[in-house]
Amino acid sequence: MRDKCYKHERFVLARPFGRRKTCRSDLAKMVYDMANDLGDLRDFICEWRYAREAGNTEPVLSRRSMYGNINESGLPGDYRSRVITPHRPEFHEIIEPGVRELVRMLVERHDLLTYSSCEGHFYRGLVIAPVPRQVSLLPESVAAAGFTLRGLQRVLSCLKHNDAVRGKVDVELLYGPMAWLGIKLILEPAGDWCSYFSAVDEYTSELVAELGIGALLMCNE
Repeated sequence: MRDKCYKHERFVLARPFGRRKTCRSDLAKMVYDMANDLGDLRDFICEWRYAREAGNTEPVLSRRSMYGNINESGLPGDYRSRVITPHRPEFHEIIEPGVRELVRMLVERHDLLTYSSCEGHFYRGLVIAPVPRQVSLLPESVAAAGFTLRGLQRVLSCLKHNDAVRGKVDVELLYGPMAWLGIKLILEPAGDWCSYFSAVDEYTSELVAELGIGALLMCNE
């Protein structure tokens, strides 16, 4: 199945993003905050596109913390979770409710791969920093990364101004056996955290509605 996957017309992996030798000082400068272990990104893409890949049958453990985190430990502030594909029946169940419809829209309507998501958490009473709502995407090629980035930026520009929430798109470099580009859609606070968490659900609904209007002008070819 691996040969079939890598030769599939939708995968532009002949020049993925190249291998790179790095030293410890280089790694210290890299923005690499993936809590979810993807392993070989090529294998993950194959699992996403082909239901019969072995990774789609491995058991998944998930728990929910009292602050809404869905992860392996059930503890607040723990963002580790097994990355699974839509071929698994529990795919939507392990996505936190606040970000579930946004992920569903990106995956089902726009045919994008997601490897991490978070509904955002405000840990009242704990010494843990709040985190914003976000979805991490894995474009399948350099061209797809460009289309995805520009498409999401265009959609965000169509939303009405919000004093509490601001949407942005970031690019990160992911490292495994091969280097890869990841794209993060982040709904960050435009002011204080209390105002943010009071407004982020409405902003998310508007974003989902805007994403549902038309295509993002994306290309996975």
